[in-house]
Amino acid sequence: MTDDNKREERINTEIISKENAKGDLVLFDISDDTIAEVIAIGDDAALWVKVVDGGFRVNDKTVPEITGVICGIHPYLVRWENKQPDKIPNVQRDSDIPKGYERRVDLKIIVDGQLVGISLAKSSFMYQLSPYVRYLKNIGLRPDNVFTKLSVETASNAYGNFNVVIFKMVGPVDDVTVQQPKQPKPLIESEEETPPIIPSEWA
Repeated sequence: MTDDNKREERINTEIISKENAKGDLVLFDISDDTIAEVIAIGDDAALWVKVVDGGFRVNDKTVPEITGVICGIHPYLVRWENKQPDKIPNVQRDSDIPKGYERRVDLKIIVDGQLVGISLAKSSFMYQLSPYVRYLKNIGLRPDNVFTKLSVETASNAYGNFNVVIFKMVGPVDDVTVQQPKQPKPLIESEEETPPIIPSEWA
């Protein structure tokens, strides 16, 4: 068997032919590992928006809310040096957090086909995102099969005012149309973490 014949045989084994109402539908059997690899490559190309008063900074404008499908939740520990993040893997117990590091979560959300990244401080992921994900689980849903609306509210404590990201389910992915915000610039900036006073509606 020639090399060309071997190549054709290998390709043929990767093709699945299924019968539907219109005739033969030919699908390529792409492995889960390949899909995961392609997704991981695109993760670094996310467009980052910044949490600010009244919403999210997108280029030179502030949009009051973002609606999309959450596709990634990545907790980690970070320490800021010269305004640059030094990220290390997350730990379960607070007592295991190295000195100078703090918890954060990078959230990835697909907005009308565009991958958008948002860096969440403790006040947003622990007291808002976590109860929201728990609520979805309790009703048999996942954050990656519903549309979620993100907005920003201002909270305050003895140390001053700070912004908290609020999560609200819009509906299953088949029921709504997502509006895409204008393309943001990559933005990474530390936020002082302070305990929120805004109660989560999902708690």
